[in-house]
Amino acid sequence: MNKNRILLLMPIPFWHPGTLELIHGLKKQGYRVNALDIWELRFFNDCEDVENLIPKYFQGFLAKVYRRLIRRTIMKKYIKDSDLVDIQWCGHYYAKYMDTLKSQNTKVVATLFGSELYRSKAQHRKIQRRIFEEADLIVMGVNMLSEFEIHFPDFNHKVRFAQYGSKRLDLVKELVDQKRKDALRIKYNVPITKTVVTVGYNAKPEQQHMHFLDRLNTLDRKEAEKLFLIFPFTYGQNDNPDYYKNLLAVIKKLEIDYLILDKKLPDSELAETKIISDITVNMQTTDALSSSIKEAFVAGNVLLVGDWLPYGLYKDMGVHFIQANEKDFFSQFQNILINTDKHKQLSAQNATTIMEFASWDSVLPQFIQNYESLWQE
Repeated sequence: MNKNRILLLMPIPFWHPGTLELIHGLKKQGYRVNALDIWELRFFNDCEDVENLIPKYFQGFLAKVYRRLIRRTIMKKYIKDSDLVDIQWCGHYYAKYMDTLKSQNTKVVATLFGSELYRSKAQHRKIQRRIFEEADLIVMGVNMLSEFEIHFPDFNHKVRFAQYGSKRLDLVKELVDQKRKDALRIKYNVPITKTVVTVGYNAKPEQQHMHFLDRLNTLDRKEAEKLFLIFPFTYGQNDNPDYYKNLLAVIKKLEIDYLILDKKLPDSELAETKIISDITVNMQTTDALSSSIKEAFVAGNVLLVGDWLPYGLYKDMGVHFIQANEKDFFSQFQNILINTDKHKQLSAQNATTIMEFASWDSVLPQFIQNYESLWQE
C-alpha cells in the first residue's frame, strides 16, 4: 500500500478549522496528504492549491449536471490505487459512492464529526449504514461511542478513537500564561470590573440562545449592570435567517452591555475573545466535544452546560464545570454569579488537563496510529 498518500474526502474550502492543521501535522511527519471534494469537484493538491475540476465554460445548471455525470469518473481519476481514503464527515450521501471507493483497492476510514451522528434522521441512518459496512475503520471521539452503538452496534469492532486538535488551544494557553486578560478587555472595550459571559459559540438555532436570554430579563437592575455579554456569531447566521434576526432583536432589548462578534476572525483574535470571558454557557442540543468549549476550559472560564450534553468524559478527567437541566439552568447561572471566585479557582486546573487531552501534540499520534494500523494489514 502507498504509505505516503492519505486522501481526505471532504468539502473544500475546508469548513472545519482543524482540517488544514491536521494536514500540516501529517506532512511534518512525512506523509503525503491531499483532499478531494467530490461534491463541488475540487482538489487540494501537493502545493496546497485548490484546483477546480469543472471546465470554466460550465456554469450554473450546466455545472450541476456536469458534476452529477462526471463524479464517479473524477473519483476514479483522483483516487489512486491503494490510497488510504479518510471520509471526514460521514453524511449519508457518501453511501452511494462506496462501491467506487472500494473498487480502487483503497483502505477507507470513516471519521465522524458529531452532527452527522447525533442529528441524522432515521431514514438517513439506514443509508449511512453502507458507509460503515464498507469502511475498514470508523473513527470518532470517545464520547460518541455510546450514541454510535445505539444505532450501529454491529460495527463497534471497527471503532477507533481520535479527535481534532486546535492550534487555538496553544494560543489561548499562551495568553493565559501571559496574564493578558485586563489588556485584552481594554482592546475590546469590555469593562474590567464586569463579569463577562459568553453565550454559545455560533449563531445556529441549535445553540438555543433564547432559553437563556429570556431568563436574563428577570435579573434585577443591579445584577444586570454587573454583566457584559459576548455573542460569538462568526458563523451560522445563514442556517436560519429568521432565527438570527429575532435573536439580534432580543439581544438589543436586553438592558445589559454586550459585544456581538459577527465577522470571521483570525485565530489570534478568537483566542483573545476566550481570555476576556469569565463564564461560558452552553445550551446547545448536541455537542461532540467542540473546540470552542475546550478553548473556554483552557482560558479558565467557568463552564455552565446542559446536562443532556455528553460531557461525562470531562467529568471522568476531573475537569471542573457545572451541569444543569433546562429547568434549573438559570438558577445555576445565578449561583455561579454569587460564587464566581470559588468556581474560577476550581476551574484554574482545567487548562493543563485539556491540553494533555486535546492539543495537537496529544491527538495527532492517534490519527497516525489509526492510519498505520491499516498500512500494516
